[in-house]
Amino acid sequence: MTDHIIRRRPAASLIGESLTGLHEGAARGVYPPPIKVGLRASGYLASEVETIVRAKAAGLTDQQMRELATRLVKRRCSLRAELLAEVSA
Repeated sequence: MTDHIIRRRPAASLIGESLTGLHEGAARGVYPPPIKVGLRASGYLASEVETIVRAKAAGLTDQQMRELATRLVKRRCSLRAELLAEVSA
């Protein structure tokens, strides 16, 4: 699977939020937290942004969005574990 990082401003635009709305949504757990990609840079996986857009289009409630955000973060952790296992092998 290929994925790429979408910086916060374009991600917010794709999701239909302002930067403040994206930040507040992450603070409330409705969106996953951004990924740090540098000292002053962060973004989201493109696949996560696409999933969030589809969830909003489907009309998920805030509670359902929080559950989705939790699953997306768990998927990040699984990916991290897989990558570390590859490096260690």
